[in-house]
Amino acid sequence: MMGTMVADVGVAILVRSCRLLNAVLRRLPSQWGWARVWFLTAQQPLLRHAALRQLEMLPGTGLHGDRVDPVQFGHFCTHAFRVFQNSPRTILLRVLCVRLGQLRATDSEVEWLLSDVLGMREPDGLTHDEVVDANDLFEANRRMAALPHSAVFERHQTLLAKSRDHVEITGTTRRKMEEGLGRKLNVPPGSTAVRDRIAEVEARRLQRRASVLTEAAELGRVVDDDPAEQRWRRARGVWQRHLAPLYSEFTTTDREIGESRMLQGSKFEEWARQDAFDIVAARLPPPRSGEVVVRRDNWDWVDARGRGVGEVDVIVSARRTPTGTERPLALLELKAHCLDIAGGWWQHSRQQRAGNLLQPTDVEGGLRVEAPETTPIFVISTLPFHSFVLGAQMDIVQRLGKHFGNQYRGTAPKLLPHDRDVAELKSIALKLRAEMGLDGHGCESDPRCTLAPLDFLRQDVSNRVLFIV
Repeated sequence: MMGTMVADVGVAILVRSCRLLNAVLRRLPSQWGWARVWFLTAQQPLLRHAALRQLEMLPGTGLHGDRVDPVQFGHFCTHAFRVFQNSPRTILLRVLCVRLGQLRATDSEVEWLLSDVLGMREPDGLTHDEVVDANDLFEANRRMAALPHSAVFERHQTLLAKSRDHVEITGTTRRKMEEGLGRKLNVPPGSTAVRDRIAEVEARRLQRRASVLTEAAELGRVVDDDPAEQRWRRARGVWQRHLAPLYSEFTTTDREIGESRMLQGSKFEEWARQDAFDIVAARLPPPRSGEVVVRRDNWDWVDARGRGVGEVDVIVSARRTPTGTERPLALLELKAHCLDIAGGWWQHSRQQRAGNLLQPTDVEGGLRVEAPETTPIFVISTLPFHSFVLGAQMDIVQRLGKHFGNQYRGTAPKLLPHDRDVAELKSIALKLRAEMGLDGHGCESDPRCTLAPLDFLRQDVSNRVLFIV
């Protein structure tokens, strides 16, 4: 045990050293590119070992492989729940919900809004701390947004909208009406008879507008005194003064967290793109006579109808001079999260199986090239500065919320997933597998699409998964 820990620490130190040296090599002049490529290639066994060690320490999801494991799936869901209970996002939400509870306990207006107006009553016999729900803030916002005005106000607004309808008939509408009336009356479209009929229509419109304005004016005098509308305005005022700032504070921080994660992925694609191209190009056979190896970024997959159905991050392509024809030598998918390596391979493998073609993103109906199944797919990923926590791609974790998100209350869930009925867990797991294509449907000839990241990496005997730090 101690020896394994020491070895892991040693690997972590070496990975950090690789990261620092790579950063130095990227700043060297282009004539030193061979040294950078050599070092990137030489460090692959170390980085692969480090990735395997991290993946081996993660819990299985129970969703991958030949069949689901409902028991393992339940334990993974509980693990994911506990991780998110201590995430920065959840901690912030919990703090805001506690503040919401404090407002509720000290401000009768807030209690009135939540209980009497929005119908969010606290269960009898429990203290507030026992029923703080991480979804309270979301639910309050959802119900407030759906809270209707009074019937009098809605009718008043409808009448005001009708009063703005056009009375005079002009433009295309008038021309079509003239033509239609001309045919009906058997007279020229611009005749006096047609103009008189249109004038009658305009007069009726004007009369309706006057009637609408009269009714709107009458309602306008009573809408402010309508008890139902006064109740809505009071509720809206309480929301704006006390609860809207809490919700705004959460959504702002939550958006910043999400944008930060997206930025990390885009930054990885930005700095790793050239490294990925160089290291893969060095592994491929030399091009044919008259060809030069070029890098193509962000080409689209198009189906038989010419519709875009996907995108390739990087293509190592052989360009023939002077004809300009292209021949893809390898497809590269960049994944900032190495738990997504299997998905990165499958998203292009299925395009190849469908016989789809590749074309530049900014060119429609022009150059299109084939990338048959013999064209190798490389997935380029990286290692995080910290150890993995969740142990599954984010898509799986996000989908779990649909099934379990509303079953928890604060920091003490009523019933953790692994304590639920096995048959229920199996049903949820099978549904998730089907939604994510992990059930093998459509890839029967190559079951790699159903593999967990750890198993996918273990079976990558051709070394098509590469790491750049």
